[in-house]
Amino acid sequence: MMRIYFKNGVNFNEMDADIWYAVSAAAMVYEWKGAKELVITSGRDGEHMEGSRHNDGRAVDLRIWSLAADRLKGAVETLERLLGSAYDIVLESTHLHIEVK
Repeated sequence: MMRIYFKNGVNFNEMDADIWYAVSAAAMVYEWKGAKELVITSGRDGEHMEGSRHNDGRAVDLRIWSLAADRLKGAVETLERLLGSAYDIVLESTHLHIEVK
């Protein structure tokens, strides 16, 4: 069973409903790819660039450590297909950034 956790200090208050949908989709993809958990590392908290979608509750960062390296690219591609063009998905070195366009 997939477990979703929040990193200490994450502010997920007043997040856009489309971000909740993206997190749900990511949880399914992570589970399909063999992960046991999904950790949200940033919502409205933290320091982000000016104009960042994090500031208005329309972006989320997800830890990627729980995905095997050989499954990470496939997970991103699957998530891109599921979420479609309404979202931007960026694979960073330490996390997956998802934002509503």
